Amino acid sequence: MGIRIVLVFTLVSFLTMISITSAAMVHGTVYDMELEPAENIVLTINSTPKQMFVAKNGTYSFTVAPGDYIISAECRPRYRRCGADENITITDDGDYVVDLILFPDFSEEDAIFNEGINLSLDEDVSENKKPAENSLFYLTVALAVFAFLAALLGRNRTLRHKIVTERNDMADNVVEFIKSEGGRTTQKEIRKHFPFSEAKISLVLTDLEDKGLIRKIKRGKGNVIVLEN
Repeated sequence: MGIRIVLVFTLVSFLTMISITSAAMVHGTVYDMELEPAENIVLTINSTPKQMFVAKNGTYSFTVAPGDYIISAECRPRYRRCGADENITITDDGDYVVDLILFPDFSEEDAIFNEGINLSLDEDVSENKKPAENSLFYLTVALAVFAFLAALLGRNRTLRHKIVTERNDMADNVVEFIKSEGGRTTQKEIRKHFPFSEAKISLVLTDLEDKGLIRKIKRGKGNVIVLEN
């Protein structure tokens, strides 16, 4: 009996070690529209079983096996919900950094808009047609909702363009600074040179690394940033 217990314990430990060694760490930061870390964000990943994480200061982490996943982030402010989705493919173990940017959710306005359109269409095709005044009323409501949605969507596109432009300008300035340092510097020096938060610097460097413009080398507690030719 004692030998069987030892064998079972050894087998369970071995299987546990296999599951741990084949797992990957997915982590990152959730940013708001101003590129600042968002607070109290609920994140989920469609692993088996499904995992949930509440990012109180914007940072999160999941441990998953190789596969294809969708990371979803959601906030529930007082006036408007916002969220973000990001696809990720895990090929092997290691660290995967996935940052997300929250954008407003216009699904409720879309539903109101579609309902207004359906009302006006139903009014036109109804066998028992009401007076023309009612048709004009529904048409006015539909146009008002459409104008409201157009204004919101236009504002959202403007904010997106502003964020992309700001990030591109920041990235260009960082690249020029690295060039002035001989093509090699530290992340700490970049942080000291620019009036950006650590989160923004990290986000810009991640974008530059994804584009193949820089390479980050881990040195102690910091990173050495090398400009790629």
